[in-house]
Amino acid sequence: IFIDEAAQTPEVETYIAATFPGVRRLVLIGDPAQLEATVLDVDCRDMGYGKSLFSHIQEIDDEKIHLLNIQYRCNPLIIQFSNEHFYCRRIKSNRATISRKVKIDHPVLFVDTGGIGQEREGRGSRYNPFEVRD
Repeated sequence: IFIDEAAQTPEVETYIAATFPGVRRLVLIGDPAQLEATVLDVDCRDMGYGKSLFSHIQEIDDEKIHLLNIQYRCNPLIIQFSNEHFYCRRIKSNRATISRKVKIDHPVLFVDTGGIGQEREGRGSRYNPFEVRD
């Protein structure tokens, strides 16, 4: 079984997939530098259910993890920030991405949206009115 985004999948859910009849091998695909395992219940997260099997294996035996170090999606100027801050400059860009034009002055721009979120009455969900589009 191949599990994509395995770094976002709680470990216990990965074990469920491993119990399917005929499964002899799991291939976990994911990026622990992106989103962590999704666990909505605070108590479950506090008890450690928010950890993925992917990150657990990475901690125990890092040699079982293989970095796919060539990116094919975006201009190198855009990936540069993430490459320097999260991947120790190990990500290389495919030649085809170099020719892709960046159509804005700043390839990466950070906008502080902290403190401007609003909560929907009675729903518990939050939204940012400056990001909402009709």
